[in-house]
Amino acid sequence: MRRDIHLHNNSDVFSVICGCAVDEILEDRGRDDMQFVRRHHAVFVDLDGRESITVRIVTDEPLHDDEQREWVTRARSHLDVADGRILVIAGFDADLLEQWQEGSLADGEARVAEVSVDIGLWDIDVYSYAGSPNGNTALKRSGAVGTRFRRDHESKPFPLWLAGILAEDGAGDPGHEDDWSDVAGSIGIGSLRVDLGTRAFVGMLVHVHQRAEGDDDAPAGLRFASDTGARALPRFPMGIRADVEDARLVELARQITG
Repeated sequence: MRRDIHLHNNSDVFSVICGCAVDEILEDRGRDDMQFVRRHHAVFVDLDGRESITVRIVTDEPLHDDEQREWVTRARSHLDVADGRILVIAGFDADLLEQWQEGSLADGEARVAEVSVDIGLWDIDVYSYAGSPNGNTALKRSGAVGTRFRRDHESKPFPLWLAGILAEDGAGDPGHEDDWSDVAGSIGIGSLRVDLGTRAFVGMLVHVHQRAEGDDDAPAGLRFASDTGARALPRFPMGIRADVEDARLVELARQITG
């Protein structure tokens, strides 16, 4: 099973927890979150930004070729699921979980996604991709993103997630800074090509799969660092199209087109 969901976020942590831990988390109220990590009831990953995230959840099936090819960071752990539920959350706090449990979260603001699985041990891999806070940070650390895109995809238009980065800071595309200072005008005269039609990309992917032999990654403390498992890609990523709309990219496309 696989599905995409756009999770609203205003936090610096991404969480995957067992449904069986919710009541204890509400009772604990943040006094000892580490207990849930030790008991394999929670996996936490730092986020490099607080923007909302498009998340793909893949349960009990292999990743597709593009999902394997384009991931930028990966944290590996496992959960001991006692009630057949795994929750994927943008953020982590008792108030959020309490509102979700009571059904009082604001309409249209998805913050928690629930996954049904068999009771038992499940491997959890949390990947980041281009277009996510963690993926973008890792890509920027490995060199000028605009230059690398032009080198590897000479004949293709810039994907919208990358255009958003360069519109904010054209220094990531040396020699073309002036083009990014007026994206609409540059498109109009043909000095830039941007794909304005694809407006949603997978930012994070949670792969839930049968427990296999091998060791987990080990976070230094409560959370995995945002760059855990970072790798250098041989070819600059285009981004993986998602099946849900990303309001931030929709608005960016509207700004560009006027």
